[in-house]
This record gives sequence, C-alpha cells and structure tokens, in this order.
Amino acid sequence: MPSMRRYLGLIILSGVVLSANFWGHSIYLLDEAKNAECAREMLETGNWIVPTFNYELRTDKPPIHYYFMMLAYSIFGVNAFAARFFSIVFGVLTVLLIDRFCIKNYDKRTANFTTLTLLSSIGFIVQFHLAVPDPYLVFFIVTSILAFFKGFQNRSDRYYLLSAACMALASLVKGPIGFLLPLAAVVSFLFVNKRASSSSLIQNPKAVVVPSLVFLSIAMPWYVAVGFETDWAWIKGFFLEHNVNRFLSPKEGHGGFFLLILLYFLALLMPLGLFIFPALSEAFNRKKDSFDALALITIGFTILIFSFSATKLPNYVSPAVPFGAILIGRYLADLSPTRNVLLPIAVSYLVLSFMLVWGIEKGLSSEIALQPIADLNALKVFWLIPIGAVIGLIVAWKKLLLGWLIVNTVSFGLTLQVAFYNIIPEIDKLNPVSQFASNYSEEDKVVAYQIYNPAFNFYLKNRIPVYIDLGDLDRVLLENNSTVVLTRDYHLPELKVLKLDTLLIQNNLFDGSTSAVLLKKKK
Repeated sequence: MPSMRRYLGLIILSGVVLSANFWGHSIYLLDEAKNAECAREMLETGNWIVPTFNYELRTDKPPIHYYFMMLAYSIFGVNAFAARFFSIVFGVLTVLLIDRFCIKNYDKRTANFTTLTLLSSIGFIVQFHLAVPDPYLVFFIVTSILAFFKGFQNRSDRYYLLSAACMALASLVKGPIGFLLPLAAVVSFLFVNKRASSSSLIQNPKAVVVPSLVFLSIAMPWYVAVGFETDWAWIKGFFLEHNVNRFLSPKEGHGGFFLLILLYFLALLMPLGLFIFPALSEAFNRKKDSFDALALITIGFTILIFSFSATKLPNYVSPAVPFGAILIGRYLADLSPTRNVLLPIAVSYLVLSFMLVWGIEKGLSSEIALQPIADLNALKVFWLIPIGAVIGLIVAWKKLLLGWLIVNTVSFGLTLQVAFYNIIPEIDKLNPVSQFASNYSEEDKVVAYQIYNPAFNFYLKNRIPVYIDLGDLDRVLLENNSTVVLTRDYHLPELKVLKLDTLLIQNNLFDGSTSAVLLKKKK
C-alpha cells in the first residue's frame, strides 16, 4: 500500500499544478459562463431538479456538476473560485486514483512516469481548471473502467457494482456518453477475452441484471423527475438537440475533418504525447487480457465515436487522456535509453515547440482584441518551451531519457504556471464583461436586444430580459430612468432609431463576434 507520505506529496503536487490561479480570472468562456450561472440560479431558486439559464430551461447538461458548484457557492460564495473549486478536487482525485492503480498493478516506477505524463499534460491541466462538466465526467469514467478491471482481475461482483454506479453518475454528468463509452469498452474487452458469450450470460444472468439495477436506481430518478417537472421538454431538448443533432451536424461552428479528434488526443497529451505512438505499439504486443487491451479499447472507442460526430471539440476526447497517460507511463518505465526511440521524438518535439511559439505570435497578431497585450513581457515565457526542447535534444543525443523528460516537462510546466498567473489575467481584463464593470451602475436596468454574451449573467447575478422587437425595447427604455442594452455590433444600425449612447464596443475573445453595450438615460 502506498505510504501516506506519497499520498500527501501527490495531493500537494497535483493541487499546485491543477489549481494555478484558478480564481484569478473571471467566468467568461461560453461553457463556463452558462454552467456556473445555471448552478447559481438553481441554488438561488432552491430547485435541485430543473436546470435554468437566465431563469429559462437549460437542456444542455444533467445536474451533477451543478450540485457540486452549488455546494461550493454555499461555502465560498458565488465567484470564480467556487465555480471551479470542485473541478480541481476531482482532478486531484483522478491523479490519486490512477497512481494507486499503477502501483497495485505495476510498480512505483510506472506510477511515477504515469503521474509525470498526466500532470504535464496540457489537456489534463486546462480541463481541470474549468467550471465545466468534463472534470467530473473524466473522473467517473476512469473510476468506472478501473473498478471494472479490478472486478475482472479478482472476479469480484462488488467492483462490477461500483463500475455500474460510476457509469450512472457519469450519465448524470453528461448524458448517454457517460455510460455508453465505458460500457462499450468493458463489453468489448470481455468479448475479446471470451468472458461475455451469450451462453455465459444465460448461465449467470445476475452478472448483467444486478449492475443494471444499480445503474438504473442511481441514474433514472433524476431523469424521470426532470421529465415530469418540465413536461418532458428537458428530455426532448437534451437527447434530440444536444445529443442526436450535435452528433449529426456541427454546432456553433465546431466541425472538422475526420482525423481531427485524433489530433486533439495527441495535443492534449503534450509534451509527452509523442511517446503515445511507441506506447500504443508496445501495448498491442502485450497479453490480450492485460489492462493494456482495455486501455487500447477505451482510447479507440473514444476517438472513433467522436471522429464520426459532426461536432468536434477537444474536450470530447478528454476521457481517453488518463488511459493514454497510463500507456505512456508503462512504456517509459520499461524503456531503455536508446537514441533510436528518443532522438526522433526529441527532434519532433523541437519542431512542434517552435511551431507553437509561431502559432501564439500569429494568434496574437490576428486577434484584434488581444493587441493591447501583444508587448506583454510575460509572453516571452513561451520561448522556454523551444529552449527546453533544444536542451532536450542535446540530452537525448546522450541517451538520457530521464534528463529529457525532466527538462521538457519542467519548461512546459513553468510556462503554463506563468501563463495562469501572469498572462491569462491580463487577457481576461480585455473581455467585454470585465470592460463593462467600469461602466456599470447598480441603478441601471440591464436588458438585451436579440443576442448577448452569456457571461454577463454571472457577473450581474440576475436575469437579463431579452427583447426581439424594437417596439418592446423602446417601451422598456421609456419606463426606466437608466437602461443598459447588451447586444452585438451587427445590430447597431437598427438600434440607431432609439438614440442610445455607446458605452462599449469590444471584441468577444476567441469567438470572432463583438459585444456592444449601450445606455439610455432619461433627460
């Protein structure tokens, strides 16, 4: 059993890495804003069943992450710290779980390399920094699959029941994918190992029936309750719009070519992601009933399912990242320091590191809203990555695997830490909601015309009435002494007739749109 000293060290290390200044920038990104505000409204109204955004039905996601945010709001108040707090907690728990699994099934060396891969992974670090459902989904899917494997090894029903319970909780985080992904992985694994034939199921029906009952008893009550509460509107909206339609057609411009999900998977595992290719090859050569087979199947299903989806986002493949980290950890633990393996990876990483810096500089020059920070000194920190890659290439030539890993994970990790503490807060100051704060008075009534940035809701902590008709908006302006109107810049021409003063026209960061904030005061 791992010592308490190891556990404490892992908690501190993963806590420092995953929690870097998670409180130091506002809830602004679209998904964060809607999820954090939904939880705030549920807490305010005392409604634990029906999710809402702007006090209207929100059918995007089931409620587990809302519940944890509500708990954090009750303890810490409604703020960015509370909204993201349990994302960090679940990240730390995921690291502890995987470390424990690697020690029990392999050795400390494998556990150390796996933890190094995971805690240097840009996808893992960023994902567990956000107030979104994915940190919870990753934890429950990983727990489900690891519990299943433990049951498979020990022929223990209690672990199968734990696996089913975690699938249910995952389905309460993000819907069908929460159980379909781990279920597809474990069933395929059983068939590969000839443990799931139809005859064996007939001989032992409780192997299916009992876990199914556990799953249904946990997952179904809320789905039934929200169906009754909303006259089944939530069920229709969630399953049809946010599952079927999202799979069949790209949403919010998030489409892409078939192999994009695979590239996302590799990118999320950086800086050690390049080792995934030899790691996968080695895993294919191991015993078919080992965990390697289950990890390969899980990664394969995750990439395959979302490659066929018309909507493609980096976070879709995040449940596969911990399994990729385990395979890389196993590979590195067994790897002899040969130039044949290390040198090509070191060269490839060097090229990618320079491409990354070029991409950042290109992005800054093309994103108009970021021009004010183009000369920020902290941006020079990104050169640490190619500098580390150059030093790493020298180390790789000397066949020093551990030296290469340390140089590049430290340079990458320090870069991310500086970004979280010194760069992201400066970027955050440029978003329209932060800019709005200096122009807003609590005496103003805030409304919206047609469309607006959802992050305003979390900042105002109130409902924002949305008007589609100019006549209706005009009546509101006449009824109030001071009214702020939120909209987008392309609606400004039609609003000219209302003779509003312009408070702010600011680009929404990273989505190509522009927010406009207008004011009308009675004279």
